[in-house]
Amino acid sequence: MARVLAMQLMRGLGPEEPIGILATHGSHQVIAQLAIIYMGGTCVPLDPDRPRSDTQTQLQVAGVKNMVVDDAFQHRHLPVTKIPLLQSPDGGHTAGNAVTLPVETKADFRSHILFTSGTTGNPKAVEILARGIVRLARDPVYGPRSSDIVGHLSNPCFDLSLMDIWASLLNGSTIAALDRREALLPKSLDRMLKENHVTYLLMPTAVFHIAAPVCPTAFSECHTVVIGGESPDLKACEIVLGSHGPPTRLINAYGPTECSVLAFAHVITSEDTARGYLPIGKPVNETCALVLNESYDPVTGQEKGDLFLGGQGLARGYLNDPDATAKAFLHVGQPESNGKTVRMFRTRDSVYSDATGNIVWLGRNDRVVKVKGGYRVNLDAIETELLSTDLVHAAVAMKIIPPGAKSSTLVACVAFTSSHSDSSSLLALIRSRLPSYMVPQIVSFDTLPLTPNGKVDKRATTRLLMDMLQEATQIDNELDADMYTQTERALKKLWLQSLHVVPRASIHPGADFFTLGATSLEVAVLISGIHQVFRVMLSAHAIYKVPRLGDLATYIDDMVAAGSTRDNEATTQALLADASQWRQVSIPTAPPVNWLDKDEGNVFLTGATGFVGAHLLVDLLQCPQVRSSKIKILLGDFSKPRLGLSEPAFLALAESTSVVFHIGAQINYNEPYLANRAANMTGVLNMIRLAVASRPKALHYASSMAAFGPTGLVVDKVEELTEDAPLQPYLDTTVAYETGYGQSQWVSDEMLCQLMKRGFPAAVYRMGAVVCNSKDGVGNPDDFLSRLTADCFRLGIYPHLPDQRKEMIAVDYVAPAMRMLAMSNGNLGKVYHLTPGVRENISVNHYFRIAQQHTGIALSALAYGDWVHALLQADKSGVELGLKPLFPMLMEKVKNGRTRWELYEGMAMFNNDKTVAALKTSEHFQSLRPAPISPKDLHAYFDSILSRG
Repeated sequence: MARVLAMQLMRGLGPEEPIGILATHGSHQVIAQLAIIYMGGTCVPLDPDRPRSDTQTQLQVAGVKNMVVDDAFQHRHLPVTKIPLLQSPDGGHTAGNAVTLPVETKADFRSHILFTSGTTGNPKAVEILARGIVRLARDPVYGPRSSDIVGHLSNPCFDLSLMDIWASLLNGSTIAALDRREALLPKSLDRMLKENHVTYLLMPTAVFHIAAPVCPTAFSECHTVVIGGESPDLKACEIVLGSHGPPTRLINAYGPTECSVLAFAHVITSEDTARGYLPIGKPVNETCALVLNESYDPVTGQEKGDLFLGGQGLARGYLNDPDATAKAFLHVGQPESNGKTVRMFRTRDSVYSDATGNIVWLGRNDRVVKVKGGYRVNLDAIETELLSTDLVHAAVAMKIIPPGAKSSTLVACVAFTSSHSDSSSLLALIRSRLPSYMVPQIVSFDTLPLTPNGKVDKRATTRLLMDMLQEATQIDNELDADMYTQTERALKKLWLQSLHVVPRASIHPGADFFTLGATSLEVAVLISGIHQVFRVMLSAHAIYKVPRLGDLATYIDDMVAAGSTRDNEATTQALLADASQWRQVSIPTAPPVNWLDKDEGNVFLTGATGFVGAHLLVDLLQCPQVRSSKIKILLGDFSKPRLGLSEPAFLALAESTSVVFHIGAQINYNEPYLANRAANMTGVLNMIRLAVASRPKALHYASSMAAFGPTGLVVDKVEELTEDAPLQPYLDTTVAYETGYGQSQWVSDEMLCQLMKRGFPAAVYRMGAVVCNSKDGVGNPDDFLSRLTADCFRLGIYPHLPDQRKEMIAVDYVAPAMRMLAMSNGNLGKVYHLTPGVRENISVNHYFRIAQQHTGIALSALAYGDWVHALLQADKSGVELGLKPLFPMLMEKVKNGRTRWELYEGMAMFNNDKTVAALKTSEHFQSLRPAPISPKDLHAYFDSILSRG
């Protein structure tokens, strides 16, 4: 039948003629493709379920003038010549007998045109070459055997179908066509696989995720199950492998259409699921791969980079799109090739190589979005974490601007695996695994739409969500009139403004603000709204204390009736109790390791991705004593016991570590102490335990001047605070009015000071405001000073704050100063002030005068309250402000009608004489820049801020 059709197609059609196929899934599709390949044409499989306009576009892009159709689709109205699949040639077969079939073709013959799924842009027509398909059939490890019955499940428009059809035909395997719609029902899939005795199956990951938890033994008669198209969920793999009937091999397959279906493969094992990540493995037959950095140089070790693919599977390019082809298919240098280059496809996937040499996929580089706070977030990473919870079988993360909102929101649409799962349990797990800025608001659907290729359709999911939100905004607000008190109704509106994507029905008197997905940013928006509607100023602590709508409404009513009061006694008692946890620590009797000895040099550093931590890492790597040949990234959590590691892993870390630098911390000025406690106080306590485990090691801890609180409040205040000044007297008088972050610094600092008095090998470095690197002016765009400066430049105003300082210092002073002090164990047991000298400070008002003189921006000084009001008005008018997440801290009046920032008026000076004296003993002291920021440094800093826009 294929030969008959091939002879008919040869009449007037030349080599590589693109011929469309609109045929029923199964034997008709296979026959059509065989016929086209026999006559030397190019197969262009089309999806009968796609809209007619999409099909017409694909026909036009591929240049299709002729199309093979079977009876089911011969009446479709399309601008092509239709060739019936089952019609014999006219008038006999004389011409056909003179033709040798199949015609001879070369390895670089274009066998197929397939369209990319379009998840990363407009679909493109990919020109697949015959050699790319042949290499899959010849793969001795991952290709089907001649004895296999191959389950043909994939949509013919999906590149996995090339394995279903052509690897099977070339190897002499039997093809069993399976109903793709029935396969979405786990029990039906189980039945089809067993009735057809399928031994080799390729299936889209999304379909595997649906089947695995419901019917894990569906694959019990399969020798090989290959899953591809998306990154598989570890839990789903674990369920199948741990069932009573797992397949002999479960394979994670990876490969873009541009590399002919399959480029990497990995046999999934129980060790993978226990390890917590799933590699894509190693290159398959006749495939080469490189992991390159932004300069197109190979990365080293386990450094992440972009994955480039080459070899026999490489496609010719994108049909009639030379610009897109040139951008995606590049000539790159091969390692040790004397400058020779090779053509490779840039996948735009971020990967790294693990310790076993397997490649691990991290996510797509073009699915990175910028969220509030300036953080760059990989949406794939969010989806991976959501799927790993085992609570959902499908997830799509996205950044949207909901109807009626002025700013964007991070949202995840999910389909739960069980009716017993809900958003609150999912959020609880995600919050324990992801930083707060990566935690999305959750919207659940019964199912998420799939593409014809079996992948979750991200675009359709986005449309589904936006349609739902648009419909929700049109619901009459008066429907709630009889259900809530007046305060509750007003508060519900504010919640809806903060939690844009939460269904109205989910917001009721018993609803919890944080269970619905709120973060500190939503707290800021809510506090601002409450202030405008009820004319009361709530603290962030109040929202965390009474997160339920009904309770919060009562709290607001009580405040309106009785006036606002602040009770710090409970917080003070909590701080005091936590600070006393130093008593749990056993003081080592042996001296700490000299980390500079030739057999040592293993530095354990936290916070290396932060501003100070990154500079300290670079500075430490300049030390010849530091083992810089390999930087190891340790995935852990210093707020958890043993840093989140297994006991053997923790003990091995403790034994190998020579010194500990703890720079990491959670910095959130809105959240109360209890929200900062785990990351900061417990984190320090766990670092103390690491320092004494196995063998004594020095602990160098980065603290903050915030540990003293607003010292200007003290009636009999001292003019200067030396390094030896005790923290205890400031607990009741000043620290009670600090932010939760500052309070956590008091606890951690006090713990270590008490331990150091008793001989514990540690040093504490209290830092001022680390502004920038004086060499280039680059600062931390996410810190308070950068946000403040950028917003003041944007609005042309700044707050008039008399007698206020920020203790400004340069990071290229802080990092080397810490390193110099840490190089001698004789400097342990002391506190160091990394601050300007007593008379070397720049006041806040002078800071803005310098800014105005250098930049030429007209800056008007406003009274603090007027300045805050101007910020709120700018935000209301739609101006994007970096300070918006900090509005609660800037607005909340905590003592005598003044906000926290205003309380810092008249601060004591920080004396750093003993720090300078200790630094002078270092042989490298002369190379150390001065501590204080100079006007020249600020000029570079201002230029850097303005360059960011």
